[in-house]
Amino acid sequence: MTEIQDLFQPLQSIPLPGVAMRLGLAVVLGAMIGWKREISARAAGLRTHMLISLSAAMFTIVAMELSHFPADEQEMPQTAPCA
Repeated sequence: MTEIQDLFQPLQSIPLPGVAMRLGLAVVLGAMIGWKREISARAAGLRTHMLISLSAAMFTIVAMELSHFPADEQEMPQTAPCA
């Protein structure tokens, strides 16, 4: 159980299994929303919601990874200054 909790820690670089699990979960949850809309014959059905949730999860993971810049020896995360 602690391994699963460690995958969702925001202040460290995410390991590859954690990234895969997050992307898979995003696709599954997007498919659930899309399936409900597909059954009721509404626009933006299954595939659309799967792709949108996958891309949103990917952008979030990329943003989390880009904000992780270790400083010298302390390994403290820091972000780039806004100009």
